[in-house]
Amino acid sequence: MSQYSCRLVFIALIFVCPARFSPASQIKAPKAQPTGRSWYVRGQLALKRQDIAEAHRDLERALELAPKNAVFNNAFGELLLREGDSQNAILRFRQAVASDPRLLRPHLNLGQILGQTGSIAEAQAEYQIAVKLAPADIEAHRGLGRMLSLSGHTDEAILQYQRAIQLNPLRADLQDEYGSLLAQKLDYEGAAKRFQNAIDLDSKLQPAFLHLGVIRWQQQQPEEALKYLQTAHQLNAQDAQASYFLGVVYAEQKQIPEALEALQAAVTAKPDFPDAQRRLGRLLQRAGRSEDAIVAFQQVAQLQPQDSEAHNDLGLALLQSGKADAAIQEFQQAAGLHPQDGTLRENLGIARLQKSDFDGAISELQAALQLAPERAEIYYNLGVALKLKDRLPEAIAQLQKALEIDPSLADAHYTLGIIFWQQGKFPQAAEELRAAISSRPDYAEAYETLGTVLKQAGDLAGAVTALREAIRLQPESAGAHLTLSSVLQTQGDTAGAADERHLGDEISKNRNNLQAATFATNFGKRLLDSGDVEGAIKQLRTAVSSYPDFPEAHRQLGLALQRQGDDGSVVDIRVEVVLELERPTAGRKIGPANGPIAVDRNLLRDEPLAGAALRLVGKLLSAAGDPAAVLGQELARLRARLRRHQQRDCGADHGAEQEPTHVSPCVASIIAHGDLLGA
Repeated sequence: MSQYSCRLVFIALIFVCPARFSPASQIKAPKAQPTGRSWYVRGQLALKRQDIAEAHRDLERALELAPKNAVFNNAFGELLLREGDSQNAILRFRQAVASDPRLLRPHLNLGQILGQTGSIAEAQAEYQIAVKLAPADIEAHRGLGRMLSLSGHTDEAILQYQRAIQLNPLRADLQDEYGSLLAQKLDYEGAAKRFQNAIDLDSKLQPAFLHLGVIRWQQQQPEEALKYLQTAHQLNAQDAQASYFLGVVYAEQKQIPEALEALQAAVTAKPDFPDAQRRLGRLLQRAGRSEDAIVAFQQVAQLQPQDSEAHNDLGLALLQSGKADAAIQEFQQAAGLHPQDGTLRENLGIARLQKSDFDGAISELQAALQLAPERAEIYYNLGVALKLKDRLPEAIAQLQKALEIDPSLADAHYTLGIIFWQQGKFPQAAEELRAAISSRPDYAEAYETLGTVLKQAGDLAGAVTALREAIRLQPESAGAHLTLSSVLQTQGDTAGAADERHLGDEISKNRNNLQAATFATNFGKRLLDSGDVEGAIKQLRTAVSSYPDFPEAHRQLGLALQRQGDDGSVVDIRVEVVLELERPTAGRKIGPANGPIAVDRNLLRDEPLAGAALRLVGKLLSAAGDPAAVLGQELARLRARLRRHQQRDCGADHGAEQEPTHVSPCVASIIAHGDLLGA
C-alpha cells in the first residue's frame, strides 16, 4: 500500500472506527462556551420565574460578552427600572438606541422614563422617533400625546390620542386619558362621554369614575358627582384625589361628618397633600374643632412655608383656640410674605386685640387702613379697639366710617348701639340696635341688648317683645331669660318671672358645667398625649359627668379606653354617641354592630327625643358598671315614659301598647321641657 493510500485509510478509520486506533480515554469533546445570547435567554427565563437576582446576573454576563447589543441593553435597562435604578436604566436605553436606532422598544422605554423624571422635551423627541418607526404602535402615539399635553400642546396631544383610539377603540384607558385632554379644553360634555365610554368598557377602571365625578362636580351636578366619586373611592380607598374630591362635594352638600371622613382619608393616604390638609383644617375649624384644625394647618404651613395663606389660616385657628401669642407669630410671617396685604395686618391687629394689647391693635389696624382704606371691616375693628381704650368719640367716628362704606354691617350698628347705651343715649342706642337687626334678622345679641335698653328707657312692652325674640333665636342665653324675668316682675307677672329666672339659673349652671367639662377634656387630652392613660380617663369621666352632651369629651374618653384596652363595645358605643351628639337626627344605632343594645332608629328620628336619649346614654357611660346592660333597662324606661306622656298629655290616639314611630309636636314639647328625664 502506498504512502498516500495509508493516509486515506487512516483518515477514514478515524471517522468510521475510532475505537481501534484512538481509545476513548484519550479523546475529549470540545466544551461549548456560553454566548451572550445564551445568557440573555437564561435571564429571560429567570424573569419568568420572578427570580430578579438571577436575571440581573445573567443579563450582566450577556452584556459582558456583547456590551453594545441593543436588545441586551434594553432588557437590562427594563430590569434596572424594575429594581428602581432609573439613572442606570436611562444609560442602558441610551446605549440600546445608539447601537440600533431602528429598534422601537428602547425609544418607548427611554421616552417613558425621561417623561417620569421631568425631561419632557427629550421624552417627546424619543416618542416622535417611535411614531416614525412604527406608525401603527398605540403606545408610541399614547406616549407622544402625554408629552405634548405636559408641554402645553393640548391640541396636538388630542390628535395623537385620536390616532391611538383609531388603532384600538376598545382600550378603556385610552378613552379615559383622551377625556382628560378634552376636560383641559373645557369640553366637559365631550370629556364626560369619553369617561363614560371608559367605564362601559371597564367597570373597574377607577380613574374614569374619579374623572367623571370631578366633571359632574364642575358642572354643578352634585348628586351625579357623589355617585361616581363614591365608586372611585370604593375601588381604591388609597387614592387621595378620589377621597379629596369626595370630601369637597360632601362639604358643599353640608354633609359635614362625611366630608371630614373623606378628607381625613385623603391626608392619611397622602400626608403631603396641602389642598386636602387646608380644606380639612377649614372644615374642622367651622365645626368648632380648633385643635384638630391647628394640626391640619400646621401641615400646610410646613409643606408650603412661603404661602402666606397657610400661615394666615393657622393664625386664625390658633386665635380661635385662644392662643393669641402663637397666632401673632403666624400672622407676622404671613404679613412678612405679603406686606401689602391689608387683611393680614388686620388679622394681626385682631390677635393683639384678643391679648388686650389695645395700643398694639390700634397701631396694626391703622397700618391695615393705609393698605386697604376701602375695607369697612378694618374701620369696624379699629372702632372696637378704640372703644376698649375708652376713646369713645374716636370709636364712634371709625364705626360711622365703616357704615358709610357698608351700611349693612350689622356689627358696626350693634357696637354703636352699645356705646350710645353706655352713654345713656337710649333713643340713638335703640335706633342702632334696630338697624343691626334689620341687617341681620337672626341677631340674637342685638335683640337682647335692645330689650335691656328698652327696659331702662321704660318701654316694658317693647322690652318683652325684644327679649322673647332673643330667647327664640338663642334659647340658651341666660342673660335674656334673667332680664325678661326682671321685666315681667315689674309688670306684675310673678309666675312668668319665676319661670324665666329658673331657666336663666339652669342655663348659667349648664354653662358653668360646660366650661368645667371643656377644661377637664383639654386636661385629659394632655394627660393622654403624655402617656398617663389612667389620669386621662379620670379627667375625661369628670368631663362627661359634668356635661354629658359634650361630644369631644366622649370622643377622647373612647380613645383613652381604647388605649387602656377596655371592652370594645364601650368604645364603639361612645363613638356612636359622639356621632349622634353632633348629628342627632341621623338615626344611627348606638352600640357595636352586633351588640345586644341599640337605640331604635325611630327614637332618634326627631331631634328633641334624640337629644334626650343621648343625654341619658352619656350619663350612663360616665357611670360605673356594665353600660350595655344598664343602657337596655334605661332605654326601656325611656320608651315607657314616652308612652305614658303620649297617653296622658297628647290624646288617646297614642295607646299604651303602641311603640313610638314619630315624635309629635306635643311630645317634642314635653321632651324639650325635660319631663322625660325626670325621676
